[in-house]
Amino acid sequence: MLLKQIDEVLQAGLFDCHDDSPFAEVTLVAPTLGEKIMEWRSVDQARVAKSALQYNDTSDGSNTLIGSFQKFYQSQAALTEALLYNGGSMMFKDRKPAFGGIAKAAVYLRYSEGVRRFLADFDPDQAAKLEAERDRFESELLDKTKKFPTKWQNFTTAPNQWYLAAITQLSDGRWLVPFLKRGAEPADYRKLEEIDIDVEHSLALMDFFTAPPQAAAGKEIISDLFQMGKGLGRNPFGRDLKSVNSASDFRRLAGVVPDSSRQEILEVLSCKLEYRLKCHPNPDGSKLIFLPENGLPYSGLKTFVEGENTRRDLYFKWRKAKASQKDDATCADIKPPAAVPAIGNCTIYLANEEGSQKKKLIIQRIFNSVELAYFARLNEELLTSNLQYFLVNYMKKTMTGQDTDTPSVFQCWTEVFTAALQKQPVSGEPVYRCFQRYAHMQSGDELIEKRGANRYFELIGRLLRLQHLIYVAENDPEKLYSDTFRAELNAIGSFVQTPKRGVFGIMNNSIPSGETLIGASYNLLRDGEKSRFEKFITLAQCGVPTGDFTTFARGALTGMLLQNLCWLVQREGRRFSATQGRQPTRLRGAELTFIFTKGIGLLQNLGKEHIFNCNMLPFVKSMEGESMRDAFNSGLIIGMTFIDKTPKTEDEEVEK
Repeated sequence: MLLKQIDEVLQAGLFDCHDDSPFAEVTLVAPTLGEKIMEWRSVDQARVAKSALQYNDTSDGSNTLIGSFQKFYQSQAALTEALLYNGGSMMFKDRKPAFGGIAKAAVYLRYSEGVRRFLADFDPDQAAKLEAERDRFESELLDKTKKFPTKWQNFTTAPNQWYLAAITQLSDGRWLVPFLKRGAEPADYRKLEEIDIDVEHSLALMDFFTAPPQAAAGKEIISDLFQMGKGLGRNPFGRDLKSVNSASDFRRLAGVVPDSSRQEILEVLSCKLEYRLKCHPNPDGSKLIFLPENGLPYSGLKTFVEGENTRRDLYFKWRKAKASQKDDATCADIKPPAAVPAIGNCTIYLANEEGSQKKKLIIQRIFNSVELAYFARLNEELLTSNLQYFLVNYMKKTMTGQDTDTPSVFQCWTEVFTAALQKQPVSGEPVYRCFQRYAHMQSGDELIEKRGANRYFELIGRLLRLQHLIYVAENDPEKLYSDTFRAELNAIGSFVQTPKRGVFGIMNNSIPSGETLIGASYNLLRDGEKSRFEKFITLAQCGVPTGDFTTFARGALTGMLLQNLCWLVQREGRRFSATQGRQPTRLRGAELTFIFTKGIGLLQNLGKEHIFNCNMLPFVKSMEGESMRDAFNSGLIIGMTFIDKTPKTEDEEVEK
């Protein structure tokens, strides 16, 4: 599907980002045999005409082309007897050399018998040095296959550089390099000579190389990312595409036969418009790929995507500066500007790039006709609220109890993001249903004392912000970029304002009173307790499913009473914890009432039982059966960490 749409973009004339420069920024690098690794260093740089540089990116999904250098090394044959290919997609990609491929080819050539004989004709001293070094190199290879170890080099490449990997430095100080090309003007080779490349012998070496075989027109493997001549990785039927004669069979196996040429499609792929985003099932290799629609020029979409990538980088830099507590002026200088509306639509592909050497691109989902203005505003909201961080970390605690980014912890985030990208309502049900597991994976100290349970409402508040953005994008898109709307998001995220659409189905606009929830026991609460309970009801109205709301609220009130009892006992100089060493998810039934009884007993021993509202003990006792439900226990845990920031009047009531 991606190749097909790239073909359509080319046919419509929307691609206007051609690389017409006849020159390349060349960097010459040289190898040194180290311990378990080939060490590479940059030697010199020059601006060289591309006409003097070899480039051939013929598909090499089966490693036949790059593998010819390994076979040549193993065979110990002369260059005249060898079959060495002068290109392939493992050595050349995205309109420049692939460093790993050309470096591997250069090293195999460096220690091969054929190149030693070639060197002996004009530089016997250097040939002898490489011969003496070969045994140590041989010991670093895998025994039978003569393949390189997994981590055989650690050179860091720079973008937009054309790397030439030297085979060796000759006795006269010049360098022998592969992958130059005959037929250029003498002036084009002069720049290579200025950085001490022995052009004459390097071109003579290339005369022994052979061009890769070309497939028949219309039956080319466009990119190994999507297709492969053999193997089940990109060819689910296991057929050899080269042997398929029928055009319909080839289309069925290859996926698409484009009208545009292979080189045109590869040119688009070389400047893919990508936005890095961790998603399930492969967070390390997932990304968004953008293609224009409805006459939008590719260059215009490129400007937009580059702007969003810059915005993301600035947000991360800004957060890092704030976390390090730098001065406000420094943070203000790097704070990213607010998103601005953009005109146009695009198709967005959610893709995963898997594999290390033989990479393949797997399209997970396709989103058609995404408005650029909406994507920019959505991206700004996700960065501002940091929703991905909160949701993924919540799921880490829930599913693994560890801090590693396993793919499973990104599944819920991926569902939320893809729903938002399509302007579909997001749901908080998975977050609510996972709270018991979230609580079970942590100790009472982490949940209660360190207030880890508060993460639940922090996360729900961010989901409500996102839900409101989706609602406004559907019903009043002109409002998305206003300051009033940004203020609404802040109020909704902090539960000051009730959104028009919740994350647990249809919102109930009428907030039930405390008396409705707990009956006559409400009148037994002290004024401060009533105020605190009412505040929590307002908070929880859009924070839990409607069906569990009553049970959840009763559990929260019980948790508030328990935490208050704990605080009063500790204030009187006695050690007492709300959990008494139990995991908070075990506070149910008789175990829960036992903790109340123990706390009241400690106060009675001090003659201070009156400072606690003992009138609520019958209510606590009546909750024994209901406390066995998960909804009640979840409310209990969160209620123990709930803080009402308004001034408290309980001390005044105690004095009375």
